[in-house]
Amino acid sequence: CNDEHHGMLSNHQAVAASALYNAGIISGNNNFIKRSNYFLNKILKKQSNEGWFEEYGGPDIGYQTHGSFYLAVLWLRSKNNILLESLKLSNEFIKNFIHPDGSIGGEYASRDTTFYFPAAYEILSKVDENALLIKNHQIKFIEEGLGVGLRQMDSYNLFPMLNNYIFAHEFGFKKDTKLLMPYEKPGLKVFDQGGLVIKSTEKYYAIVGVKKGGVIKIWDKKSKKISF
Repeated sequence: CNDEHHGMLSNHQAVAASALYNAGIISGNNNFIKRSNYFLNKILKKQSNEGWFEEYGGPDIGYQTHGSFYLAVLWLRSKNNILLESLKLSNEFIKNFIHPDGSIGGEYASRDTTFYFPAAYEILSKVDENALLIKNHQIKFIEEGLGVGLRQMDSYNLFPMLNNYIFAHEFGFKKDTKLLMPYEKPGLKVFDQGGLVIKSTEKYYAIVGVKKGGVIKIWDKKSKKISF
């Protein structure tokens, strides 16, 4: 599996790491495992201490949900505790960018994506309460066909998402959590490295992407709809 040189795309590296590890287990060839570790170490080295995995120089919310799936599967196979702690940090970050209407991400992040891949959070929900919080929040929006899921995905990415939903179904289970989504609590969060600022009040939830020229998105908490 060759290196990628046009930019750091953690979700691509995650696909390679997971596939190579599976190839090593199936074939018994340790060279595949070594190459898997090479790609995994690249991802972990580039992961911000704020929790995000790099996508073209910054965080991207949609692709982080996608890449986290491959890393979660890799963790299932390898039981790598360093990888698990990395995924927990990722979940702590991602939950801040799930909006009151169930949408995620968008123009304030590096690649503008708004799709949600659920499998990582189903897989990790038994070992991480943030994953449980995320999957519990998002399931009702999936059931209603809202957000960017199977009904909205373009033809090029439909199969990867369908595969993801199959894994999500396989690992899904029901359990409540007492944690609240970040938008449900007042406060101010600043992610300096990611160039993201979040302000939550009783009336609104606002996210500013300062590295994208000052993109501002605001959700009204009463209607749970985007208002600006």
